[in-house]
Order: sequence, then structure tokens, then C-alpha cells
Amino acid sequence: GQSAGLLSHLRLEPAFVEVARTAVVLAAVSALILQHPAAARALVSLRRLPSAPPDTPAQATARVLTALAEARDEQLSTLSLLCDSDEPLLSAMANTVASFVWQSVNDPERALKAARRTLTAFEGHNKQFPWFRVVTHSRIGELCMELGLGDEAHEHFAATLSILDELPQLNAFRTGSSASRIRSAMVLVNLQRNAVDEAEQWLDLTLREDGEEGAGLPMFGLVARAQIARARGEVEAGLRLWRQAVDALHDPRVQARAGELFHTHTWILDVEAMTVIAHAQEGRLALIGQLAGRLPRAAAKLVLDTVDGSAMSYSDFPLCGTQLLALALLDVDRGRRTGDARATRSGARMIALAECFRVPSTISAAQIRRLGEQADAPAYAEAVSEYAGFDADSLRAAASAAVRARDQFTESRPS
Repeated sequence: GQSAGLLSHLRLEPAFVEVARTAVVLAAVSALILQHPAAARALVSLRRLPSAPPDTPAQATARVLTALAEARDEQLSTLSLLCDSDEPLLSAMANTVASFVWQSVNDPERALKAARRTLTAFEGHNKQFPWFRVVTHSRIGELCMELGLGDEAHEHFAATLSILDELPQLNAFRTGSSASRIRSAMVLVNLQRNAVDEAEQWLDLTLREDGEEGAGLPMFGLVARAQIARARGEVEAGLRLWRQAVDALHDPRVQARAGELFHTHTWILDVEAMTVIAHAQEGRLALIGQLAGRLPRAAAKLVLDTVDGSAMSYSDFPLCGTQLLALALLDVDRGRRTGDARATRSGARMIALAECFRVPSTISAAQIRRLGEQADAPAYAEAVSEYAGFDADSLRAAASAAVRARDQFTESRPS
């Protein structure tokens, strides 16, 4: 915010225009990502600068941002035209912006399509802009992993690391937290591909190079080893590791070591929900009676606070999806134990809703579908059909209604 204000008062010599343009672009992008009001001031500053051909990433991004600011109600059609531009860098930066736009409305398929077009547009500029290749490969990998496209995600994460190894000038990136996240992603994407040995190799490397904190999340190692064990058919060992991860995350010493990282993530609730899901898949909810008893209230509160809030980010969707799936499986379990068909039907429908929100790669789309069909196939199929055309706002409303409706199913603890 401060930089945008300072930059708006500059009176520039011609020799400093491009330096200023780059600085204002960075200020504008940062403010837009953070949803900071300084974004408007930065955009005004961009429009005051003399126009320039989109021959550099900064100039191309400036062209995209100013065009969108001027378009007002026609922003999507303007962005679409820029994405199709014959100017490679203009197309690249427009598709980068488009990818985040589609992501913000929970449309990962279109976001991925735009990210792929970004990479295509950068072809021929590989030596000039290696940083953008790194970022774009990484982004495609993340979107592919969220969509269950494990092989393609693996390809792009591997390309990211390969570029970093080839270019010593990107050493800071290679040894920093961003590279740590890519190594961690390689663990998860290999589990998604059922390449269990490779996942374990990447986990060992990640923990050796980065440690638990460097991996990006407290107890990442335990969570990953839990998934590896289950993938190998070592069910009891895998479930035991999930329970250990939950216990560890409630340990004040772990919380203190994780510091700010711990407090800025809803990682505990995420791990607790994934632990419930894992035990439900194996029919072993009785092993986590205390957790299964306390999770519904916390999960319901998290979902309602998120979907009823004024701003819901893209990353909130899979977080809510995980909580919804855990709630659904507890309802299905209750329905089976008590003969309450309403609880089973509610759970089956909520499984379909969770699928729309997406869940992490700890459980595949095929597994979720199987859980829904096993719970109540007609109810699940009906919900899948009903939710198929829902946009982000409709999904939020459906989640709010579903969580509030399940108040009648208050008993979730397995006996």
C-alpha cells in the first residue's frame, strides 16, 4: 500500500519510465492479490505512464491491467481478447491473469487451460525469462494435482526443478521456501500417481533438505508417511500415523516450534478431518471415538464461517470440501449403525457436495464416488445431478444449507 502511494507521486525522467513501470506493476499485482485498496491507486499510476509495446513482462502486464481497468463491465471479454493476442508476451501475461480469475470463481479446469496457454506463449522466450517458466510450470502442476491429473502434474513439477538445476542465477529460488513446496508437492503427486516408492524418496529428500518446517506444514512427514503406509496396504500402521499426527498437532511444543506458520493455517482441522476420512474408509471409526465426537461442531463452524463470509478464496474450497466429506462420512456411519435412513441420505448427498468443493489428493475422485454410491446410490446420484451446474455462489449456499440441515443428526460419535 505504501509503495503504491509513493509511486503515484513520482515525476519521471524518460530514462526511468520502465523502471517505474516495473515497480508500479509489482505494486499493483501485490495489492490485487492481497485485495488491498492500494490496487486502485497503482492502476491509476500505470495509466499515467506513457504507453509502450508489450515487449517485456512488465510492459505486457501493464497493458493487461490498464485494459481491464478501462473495460469495467466488459472485463472478461477484454481479457479473452488479450489472451488471444498475437503478441506472445501479452498473451502470456493475459492468460496468467485469466488463470487466477477463473481460479477465483472456483473453475480450476478453465484456470488450468489458461495456465497451459501461458506456457505455450512463453515458448521462444525460454532463455530470456526463466523465472516465468519456473512459476508457470509450478502453477500448472498445482492445478493438475488439484484436478487429479497426477501424471501431468508430475511432469510440470519435474520441469520446474530441472530448470532450477540448470540455472544458477535462480539459486535463491532453488534453496528457498518455494522449492521446498515443490519437493513437498512431489511427495503428494507421486502418491496420487500410486508411485509409492518415489513418493517416499521425495519425502526423505524433503525432510532431509527442509525439515518439517521447511516442508511448509507442521507434521507433514507424519501425514505423508500415513498416506504411504495405507497406499502399501499397511492399513493399521497408516491409521496409527494419522492418529499420531492429530495428537502431535495438539502438543504445545509442536505449536511453539511451528510458530507463525501454525497459527496462519487451519492445518489442525484439516488433519483431523483427513484422519476421520481415512478411518471411515477402512471402517475403523471406533478407533477415534473422541475425535469423531468433537469434529462435527468444529467442522460445521469452519464451513459456515467460510461459506457465509463476504470473501471466500480459492484455497477455501478444498478446505471446506475436506470438512464436508468428514461430516458426510460420520453421518453415513451413524445412519448405518442406527438405521436412520435420513442420516445416510444426508451423508450421501453431502459426499456429492464435498466432491464439488474438491478435497486434497489424499483421496481420489473415484474413491469419493465409491463412498457416495455405497452410502445411498440414488441419493448420491440425485445430488451429483443437482449440483452439476452450480457456480461458486450456489455451492456456497448449498453448503450452508446442508450443514445447517444436519443439526437434526447431532450424534456422530461411533459406538
